Amino acid sequence: NVISYNASAVGGNGSASAGACNPCAANNPANNLPLPVELTAFYLSTEQNKVVLSWQTASEYNNDYFEVEHSQDGKDFAAIGRVTGNGNRGEFSAYSFIHEQPQSGYHYYRLKQVDLDGTFEYSKVISTRLGDHKMVRVFPNPTQNTLKITGLSPEDEVEAITVTDIHGKQVLTMSSLEDGLLDLSGEAAGMYIVTIRYNGKVVADRIIKE
Repeated sequence: NVISYNASAVGGNGSASAGACNPCAANNPANNLPLPVELTAFYLSTEQNKVVLSWQTASEYNNDYFEVEHSQDGKDFAAIGRVTGNGNRGEFSAYSFIHEQPQSGYHYYRLKQVDLDGTFEYSKVISTRLGDHKMVRVFPNPTQNTLKITGLSPEDEVEAITVTDIHGKQVLTMSSLEDGLLDLSGEAAGMYIVTIRYNGKVVADRIIKE
């Protein structure tokens, strides 16, 4: 299989993720394959002493499993877990993996998607920095209509605030947050990702709209 990646990944609380790029084929050419494993989202968030990795696929072909790989320098990666794939599936699938109690500092993650015949592909790399950033919060969660963002000061340089749905579609974007509020009253119920880019950092939180 060839991983087809159709949505921007974001880093979690701390630093920006690696720039968008096409996944690299490790040992399997992209020619003459009937269907890809179509990865539509790959992101992370931090919850207390955990890093929560989440990803979704729109379709899968001969997908055996995903191996979650971790690095603290962005170069040398090691496997920290495995999540079973859905084999052959032509519809949406959601996955998650929790990295328990990572130490302070930079953390880099990627997915190794392995086919039933052993061939594999890597996703792009996403990253976060733990232990030395301010607490920027998005609440309440779940929410019915309005979200409030706290932890930003007037001195912070806010680059962008975006909200995307579970399929990676951007439903809201703002260049500033004057009143600290996000209005989701016009959006359908479901899970969304709120991404705040400020001072060269990225905070990403999963929220549920009821």
